[in-house]
Amino acid sequence: MVGVEVGSMQQPSGRTQAQESSPSARDPGFLSPSKVFVGLLIVLVVLVIAAVLLIDSKDENGQAASGSEQTQATGPTGRKLSPTLTDEEAIAKFKSLNRLRLRAYRTANQAFVSLAFESGSRVERLVAREIHSLKDSSVSSRTKFDTLSLRVLSTTPSRLRVQQRVIVTPRFVSQKTKQDVTRNPRKERDVINWTLTRGSNGWRITRSAIVNAQVVAKKNG
Repeated sequence: MVGVEVGSMQQPSGRTQAQESSPSARDPGFLSPSKVFVGLLIVLVVLVIAAVLLIDSKDENGQAASGSEQTQATGPTGRKLSPTLTDEEAIAKFKSLNRLRLRAYRTANQAFVSLAFESGSRVERLVAREIHSLKDSSVSSRTKFDTLSLRVLSTTPSRLRVQQRVIVTPRFVSQKTKQDVTRNPRKERDVINWTLTRGSNGWRITRSAIVNAQVVAKKNG
């Protein structure tokens, strides 16, 4: 799992396509056309979420060293940038963008995507596509992300990297029936490296990579 890359909302599932598409023993009606259709849509949604967090994994690993060794004095337009953020400021900035990311998924509102992600980036395009899929399938994401810890990996005036340890609980609800249509609602403990870049519109998320993912075992009883 090391080196593979969610936003997302951004979000990691750790599930294979075969696991997602297999019918649940607790769902006696899984062969009905409507439930099969919804199930396939949820598989698509979860796979796209996983893809969002699997973007540019090679770039993420390849640029880790250079990001910690170099400090850029100017931005893309050549203007002088503000000083490098402190660790506290970097974490606060990530939390702010992460709230926008989660809100984009929960409300299926594209406006929050442009506020959280760098315009034109692959992660931004994938998240926008994922939200479009949610709306088309009339499904709402109620996936929970419980952050365990945040750690700054590197900072420069124009780029910072933050590592998030998080418990992810996937949940999807039909907007029509209000029923839970999640196919495989297992929890995962994920370690995600996020890259934020400062451009003309301020800080935005540009990359995310899952570096570790483990299924959280259910407690007996």
